Amino acid sequence: ALVKRSTDLPTEDVCVPRSIYARLFPQEGTTIESVAEFFGKHGTVLSVRLRREKDKTFKRSVFVEFATEEEAKAVAAKTLKYQEDDTENLVMFMRNDWWNAKKKACEDKKAEKAAKAAAKNAEKAEAAEAAEGG
Repeated sequence: ALVKRSTDLPTEDVCVPRSIYARLFPQEGTTIESVAEFFGKHGTVLSVRLRREKDKTFKRSVFVEFATEEEAKAVAAKTLKYQEDDTENLVMFMRNDWWNAKKKACEDKKAEKAAKAAAKNAEKAEAAEAAEGG
């Protein structure tokens, strides 16, 4: 007999709308537990994901999932310092807003790169024409 799913898979990730992106955490001593405890003072934390570089070093940024989208929005709107002696406030966005900004930055970078390549090719073509004609 075939095993079937009792409910369909969700078409959209339900975690993203109730998650925030936060950065400017200390490189040393930041743990999932310490971040969960910090944000737990401001809402019900369901999960914390520390972002890492390819070499596994901490990127100083995290994704925090809250119980509700309203909690996440309320926390993202606050001005918070991770530690009292920090000189900088945490930079926080709703996860979707962060993702859209990151996607746009990547698209802008690609467009800029393409424009530079086109300009370089045009210069080469002009140089080749000048060499043939002269």
